[in-house]
Amino acid sequence: MNELVLNAPAKVNLMLDVGEKRADGFHEVSMILQAVELFDRVCLKRTEEEGITLLVEAPAPEGLANEDNLMVRAAKLLFDLFSLSGGIEMRLQKCIPVAAGLGGGSSDAAAVLFGMNLIYDLSLETDELEKIGSILGSDVPFFFRGGTELAKGRGEVLFPLPDIGHQPLVLVTPDRSVSTAEIYGMMDELPPYVHPDTEAVASRIMNGETKDLPFENVMENVTSSILPEIGQIKDVLLKEGAKRVLMSGSGPTVFGIFETEKEAENALIRAENAFPDAAAAKTHTFPYGIMVPDGFSEEKQWKN
Repeated sequence: MNELVLNAPAKVNLMLDVGEKRADGFHEVSMILQAVELFDRVCLKRTEEEGITLLVEAPAPEGLANEDNLMVRAAKLLFDLFSLSGGIEMRLQKCIPVAAGLGGGSSDAAAVLFGMNLIYDLSLETDELEKIGSILGSDVPFFFRGGTELAKGRGEVLFPLPDIGHQPLVLVTPDRSVSTAEIYGMMDELPPYVHPDTEAVASRIMNGETKDLPFENVMENVTSSILPEIGQIKDVLLKEGAKRVLMSGSGPTVFGIFETEKEAENALIRAENAFPDAAAAKTHTFPYGIMVPDGFSEEKQWKN
C-alpha cells in the first residue's frame, strides 16, 4: 500500500471543565468529547524521494501548509521515531473550520499517524498511536477512537462511553477566532467557580441516557465576553427548537442538538440568514474516529 485516503472527523465538547494549572504548564481538564460527521479529507502518498510535502487545497485559509502544521509535525515525528526511508506527500481538503474549537488540526494529525502506520507497515496498536499522538497535542489521541469519550488529565487520558445515538446537530462558527491560550489565561484569573460534575454526566451516559443531559462548558462565559456572537447564536438555535446549545472547546463554534432532522434543517437556514459571515453546517453525532471513506477513487483524487 503506497496511497491512502482518510476521513478525519471534527469533535464537539459535550462537557468541558477546567481545573488547576499543572507543573507541565497544561491545565487539568475533565471533558466529554463527541465525534461528529464533519470531515477533513487527508490524502497520503508514499514516495521514494525523501521529504515531507503538504498541499492544502482551496478554499482553505492561507498559511496552513507550513512546517508548524500538525500534519507535517506528525509525519516528521514518525520519520524520526522509526528512521523511515523515502518521503510522504500529503493533501488536505479542509472542511472543518480552523481554530474553531472543533479539533480539526488534531484530527488531521491523527489521520497522518493512522495512515502512515498502515503505509509503512509499522504495526502500531491504537494505544501506541495514542501515546505518539499525545506528543503532538492533547486532543490527538481522541481521534483514533472517536465516538463518545470521557477525557481526563490534559485531555489525553480516555475512557470510552456508549454511543449516544445518531443525533442531528447544527454547528455555527463565527467569522472571528479566539486564542485558546488567551482563554486559558483568563480562566486562571477567575475567582473560584462551581465546577460541573462531568463524571456524573458520564455515568448517566453509561446507564443509557441520551436525552436531557446537563451539558456544560466552563469556558463559554469567558469566550462570550470577547465574542458576544456566541450568545446570539445560542439564542437563535434555541428558538429553532434545539434541546441543548453549547460552545465547543475554547470556541468560538456553537452547536445545537436537535430532536428531529426537520428542526435541524430549519435551524441551519435560520442561522445562515442571521449570521451570513459565519460558517454553518448541519451534521450528526458520529460513533467512530479516523476511517477510510467509502466510494473513493485514488485515480481521481491524485489526478492533477
